[in-house]
Amino acid sequence: MANIIGIDLGTSTTLLAHLSNSGEAIIYKNKDGELLTHSAVWFEGERSVIVGTEAKKMFGVAKDDEIFIEFKRDMGDASVVHMVHGKDWHPRDFSALVLRQIREHFEANNGPIDAVIITIPANFSDEARANTINAAKEAGFKLGNDALVNEPTAAAIYYASSSPQKLKGKYLIYDFGGGTFDATILDVDGDDIKVLTSMGVQRLGGKDLDEKLIGLIGQKYSKLTGAEFKGKETMSELQLTRWDVEQLKVTLSSRERVSVPLKTDRGTLRAEITRNEFNEAISTLITQAELAVDTALDNAKIETKDPAGVFLAGGSTLVPAVAQSVERHLGIKPISRDPVGSVALGACMYAAIRNKGKLSGAQTVAVGAKKVQDVTPHFFGTTFRDRASGKL
Repeated sequence: MANIIGIDLGTSTTLLAHLSNSGEAIIYKNKDGELLTHSAVWFEGERSVIVGTEAKKMFGVAKDDEIFIEFKRDMGDASVVHMVHGKDWHPRDFSALVLRQIREHFEANNGPIDAVIITIPANFSDEARANTINAAKEAGFKLGNDALVNEPTAAAIYYASSSPQKLKGKYLIYDFGGGTFDATILDVDGDDIKVLTSMGVQRLGGKDLDEKLIGLIGQKYSKLTGAEFKGKETMSELQLTRWDVEQLKVTLSSRERVSVPLKTDRGTLRAEITRNEFNEAISTLITQAELAVDTALDNAKIETKDPAGVFLAGGSTLVPAVAQSVERHLGIKPISRDPVGSVALGACMYAAIRNKGKLSGAQTVAVGAKKVQDVTPHFFGTTFRDRASGKL
């Protein structure tokens, strides 16, 4: 059996899915037994690098030049360089550390990987895509010619392949992840999937929702204490980390209010934040997503009433206000089927589609005759290098 895998290399979390003997895409647990790996890197010392949950929990605790998260947002930006223990580190280098850890764990238990597809936001620049390829090679992956697929395309493949009935018509993939947002329109006819257009916002995701929640905490802090909220400095004094903020956000997805402990020199104070307050704080971000959806619909030359369905992808769609906005804006109740794992699972299926010659008999039957035609993002251009100077 060939080892066929798909990787959702996310801003907040990274997931790996593999193709089972029966041809089913399954999320593979990391070395800590978790279904997802936090895209976080902590340089515990000069010779010790921690990747994953333990690193994520240290953000806001360890020194700023020792821990790094959300580096995917800076992929493709050559000006972003971090000095760690006397060495320059680029965003792609941190991504490589995450990819290397999950590759080594998988191969230690399953043998060499035969084919891999890694997902990227539809709005990624050409430079960011090249950086992703370089990160994967640095991590030890052997890549084919088609090593990347757009995240919403991968989600579309998952939803089409897991639908209880044959899909036919134009569908919207609403992908609100940890760092980016993509709205993709696709034309589906059973096993044939054609991506018509993608419209994205490169800096719109769960991180931005977290920042709005931090702002609310700051307002409550100032009201209770009369002191100025100084962002990261005050959060450190209150002993609140980004990990804590994310957990508060998760709690607000299932409860109407949450109590936040604020550890001050006057003792521990309690600040209450309601879901309605949070919804109001993130309303401008949701509007940005709605505008991107409208642009995607316009580009595909269809109206809001035309999509046959809307599929949700990305962990941020678990925030109730996000899913509610889709139904309110389009008049269609969105379908949410494993929004956190859908991109990795779809990437795995795409890897199988692109490498049918490596599949076993059972895997081949399961993958069937599925076809995918992706779209080239509108922002792709041409890079020119002057041969004399060597400059771009």
